Order: sequence, then C-alpha cells, then structure tokens
Amino acid sequence: MTSSDRHGAFASREPETIDDTTELYLLEEHTHKGGWVTAEITGWQRDGEEVIVSFALPTGERTETTYPWPTPKTFDENSFIRLVRSLGYSAASIDYIVGERVLAREHSESWTLIPPQDTDYERTQPLGAAWLVPLFGSLSIVERPIDLAMIGICAIFLAIMLPGFAAVAFGPVSLLVSISSTIALLSFVFGILCIGTASLYARPD
Repeated sequence: MTSSDRHGAFASREPETIDDTTELYLLEEHTHKGGWVTAEITGWQRDGEEVIVSFALPTGERTETTYPWPTPKTFDENSFIRLVRSLGYSAASIDYIVGERVLAREHSESWTLIPPQDTDYERTQPLGAAWLVPLFGSLSIVERPIDLAMIGICAIFLAIMLPGFAAVAFGPVSLLVSISSTIALLSFVFGILCIGTASLYARPD
C-alpha cells in the first residue's frame, strides 16, 4: 500500500484499481459512528429548482445529492446555503467548497451531507426517522424540518376535527364514526411523531 493510496484527494482515486487491503484501510480511516463517512465535494450545479452537489467517497466512488435552490424567502434556512456557510464560505465564494471534506451517509439510495465541523451530527443521522421511509420514500424531508412539522400539525388538526365531522354527518353512534375515531387516533400519533422528529432534526444556523 503506497502513501498515495492512503492520502490525497478522494476524487483522484479509481475504485476499480484499489486493492482490497487499501479499500479496507480507507473505510476504517474515514468511517465514523453511525455509518457516516468522510466525503470530498467535487462540484455543484443548478438543475432547475434544485442544486446538485457531487462528491467522492474515500475509495473514489462518485455520487451526488440534491438540495432545493434557495429563494429570497428561504435563503437563510436553505439547506444548501447552510452547508456552504458552515464550511466557511458565502454565496459569493461558493465555488471554493470544491475540495472540502464533509460527512456523508447513504439511506434508501439517498445521500445526506453534513459538515464535519458540526459536532452535533450524530443526532441528525437518519436512523431516528427510519419510520418515514415507507411514507415519503426517502429521508430528504429531514433537511426541511419545518415541512415535517407542518405535516404533523395538519395531522393533529385532522385528528381533532374528523370525529366531529363524522358524528354530524352519520350520527353519534355508527360504524363510520368508530372508524373515523380510529383514523383520528392514528393521525394524532403520526402528527406527534412528525413534530417530535422535526424538533430533533432542526439545527440552528
């Protein structure tokens, strides 16, 4: 194993040419608690209303993740802008993020990035929100905790209103009222879980 195999830019490596011993070393060197790995940003580009950030894993494997394109209303809260700022850059110097190291984790074929300077990354890992995958298909929604909180609030509102509407429409005692009460209970629990998860994943700028 040569020194160049162990150090240097991740993007300069070709996964197909790395021997097994070197691959194991790189994984050991750059894997962190919770399944996070160190990654190296290789570029970014706009694609419509999204930003695609490409990066390389320690073995040289290339992959990417997407963020919503910032708008005037959400600029400071935008996850891409937060990533750039946490790396020490502004929008005017955004191209300098190329080559920076960040933490990355794959879950359900979707990657999440978080800067290595953020020592609170352990509480933002997707494991705590794995229950969301069957519903939303990915965990990218945790990058927008406010959206998840709003879903929770709507679910709780539905839980409060549904039994009353059912009682008025079908009478106080009926099978449909019982069914609506069960749905309301499940909706209430879902809402609490959404709000709790959103508060867990929210991080101050």
